[in-house]
Order: sequence, then structure tokens, then C-alpha cells
Amino acid sequence: MSGPERLFLGAQFGMAMKIKVPYRIKNTVIAFEENQKIAWCHLMKWSWSYELQAISPNQTIVTESFDASTIPAFAKWWLRKTGAMAHNPKWMAKSLVALKEICEA
Repeated sequence: MSGPERLFLGAQFGMAMKIKVPYRIKNTVIAFEENQKIAWCHLMKWSWSYELQAISPNQTIVTESFDASTIPAFAKWWLRKTGAMAHNPKWMAKSLVALKEICEA
């Protein structure tokens, strides 16, 4: 990942990704509420968010969301062609496991 050390509303960051082939994507933080929510999107306009709900001093429920409702028509074609939408729930689950491991380290 590249970008600022700490994210904030409007911050931009890059990530290495892979859907059939490796690529890099630039994201922009579109919502940020300290210790509650962060959402980001990239040039295709679909977005992801983490919503945080503290349930004790040492436990937080994290809900990850994906919204593709605002993507352009040509991007919908790409999502269908690559099968990305079918794999998205699996990828989201993997990202939550990775987030948990980072937080517990």
C-alpha cells in the first residue's frame, strides 16, 4: 500500500491488486469518522467501507460493505467478464481475517 501514514477524508492511497492479472489501483477516502467508519472508492466509483462498533474496550465488530450501484456501464461489463462480483464475498471475508490478524498483532 502507498499513501499517507494515516488516512483521512479525501486522502489518496494505492494498492496492489490481482484479478486474473496483477495491477495497481488508486483509491480516495470518501467517508471518515474516527473509530466509526472509513469508506473509499477508485476511478470506477464502486466503494468499500468498514463500519466499526465497539462492544468492549478490547472488542470491535467490523462490518465490511461493497457498493457497486454507482459504477459506469462499461465497468459492469468488466465485473461480469472477470467474475469479480462472484468472488467479492470471499475476498471481503479474507480482508476481514487479515484486518483481525493486524489488530491482534
